[in-house]
Parts: sequence; C-alpha cells; structure tokens
Amino acid sequence: MKVNIKRFLFKYSLVPPWHWRTGATFLVALIVGLGFFLLDISNATSYLSDDPQACVNCHIMGPQYITWTHSSHREVAHCNDCHVPHDNVFNKYFFKAKDGLYHASYLQPGPNRR
Repeated sequence: MKVNIKRFLFKYSLVPPWHWRTGATFLVALIVGLGFFLLDISNATSYLSDDPQACVNCHIMGPQYITWTHSSHREVAHCNDCHVPHDNVFNKYFFKAKDGLYHASYLQPGPNRR
C-alpha cells in the first residue's frame, strides 16, 4: 500500500526522474532566463508606467507624441490621464494591455499598407 501511494505521487509529480533532473533544471533555468531577457530588451516594464514616452515605444504614436510635447497640455496631463480608465487598477492594466496589443497588431505599417 505504501509503495502504491509513492508511485502515484511520483507519477503525477512535476519532479523528473533523477537522471533527468540536471537537464530539466538547465532547461527551466534557460526558459526563465530568456523570459527575463525578453522582458528587459522589449522595455515591457515601461508599459506599466504613466510615462508618455512609453506610448512611443512601438513607433505608432509618434505624431501624437510630438504634438503633445509641443503643446501646453503637457504641463497639465499625460496620455493615461485621458485615455485610460481609472475606476480600478485591474481595469486600467487590462485596458493598457488590450490597447497595446491592438496597436501592435493592427496598426503596424506593412509593405502593402499606405
């Protein structure tokens, strides 16, 4: 009975057999490291801020950003003050993620778009 429980627990455990542990540990460390590298190189943390410079990271909002920087509006308000909901923090970041994905996927200038 004790052996059956141990087999059951090991069979459905995420711990690999002992002869695979070194390779599995290396693979998990590699995936986590590449994930952190991609977050760093893509400036992903800048999208969590309210800095207007983050709007220009994807190179789509360039004309709007330049217009904003030359106006007196820049002293009073930032992009997120008017364009992002403020009812709760989850809705704010959900909207930012949804809007960012929309801008990144639908508004990218392609070779056939004008």
